[in-house]
Amino acid sequence: MWMMDFISEGLENVDSKDDSHLRDIIQKLNEDMDLLVFCLKMTEGRFYIDDKKVMKKLTEAFGKELWEHTVIALTFANRVQDPREGDENVYFKEELGLWQEAIDSFLKDELKIGPEIIQSLRILPTGYHTSKSRKLANCADWLPTFWMACFDASKNKGVINLLKMNKRRLIYKRRKPSDGINEGGEDPTPPIGGYIPINEDQEQSVFKRVWDILKPILGVVANIVLGPFVGQMIRWLLG
Repeated sequence: MWMMDFISEGLENVDSKDDSHLRDIIQKLNEDMDLLVFCLKMTEGRFYIDDKKVMKKLTEAFGKELWEHTVIALTFANRVQDPREGDENVYFKEELGLWQEAIDSFLKDELKIGPEIIQSLRILPTGYHTSKSRKLANCADWLPTFWMACFDASKNKGVINLLKMNKRRLIYKRRKPSDGINEGGEDPTPPIGGYIPINEDQEQSVFKRVWDILKPILGVVANIVLGPFVGQMIRWLLG
C-alpha cells in the first residue's frame, strides 16, 4: 500500500533541490497512491504559491483522480487565535471557510478539477498531536473525524492496511475488555498519538466498508446482515 503525507514545509522551494526531492518521490511511487494526506498550516493564514506548485506537480504525475483519495489537513488548528481578541469560535469558522474557499478555487480554476471531486474533498482542521486537548473550536475531538476521513478517502486496497496500522489506537463500541482495551477505559501504555474512539455510526461505516471489500474475496452471499460476526471477523483480521 502506498500512502503519502505531504507537508508543505520542506517542499516549499520547488524550484530548487526540493523540486528534485519531489520528483524522486514521484518516481519511486510506481504504483497508484491509496491515500494522500496533504498538510497545510492553518496558522499561516494564506495559501502559498509553493504549496500550489506541489499540488500541480502531484496532479500532473497522478492525474486528477488523485484528489478523490486525498485529505487536506489544516495543521496546528489548535493554535489559531483571533488577533483582535474577539469571539474565537466565530474567527475559527471564518478562517476555516477562507481556507476551503481558497483551496476549492485553486482546484477548480487552476487544476481544472471537476465539481464532484471538489465537493467530496475532505478539508479538515487538525491539532498538534502532543497537545493535551484535542478539542478545536468546531469539534470536541478532531482525531476521530480526521481518521474517518482518511479511511473513507483511501482506495479499497489500502483500507485493511490502514486499519492494521491503527489497531492499537482504535476503540470500537463493540470492543470487549478481553480485546486488550477496556470499553471506555485506558491502556496503561497508550500508543503514540493517543487513542481514536469512534462512535457507533463511524463503527458501522468501518464494518460495512470492510465487509464490502471482503465479500467478493471470500465468496460470501451478499445479503448477510452486518452483526457481531462482522465485528469478530474484523478483529480477527487485525490480529
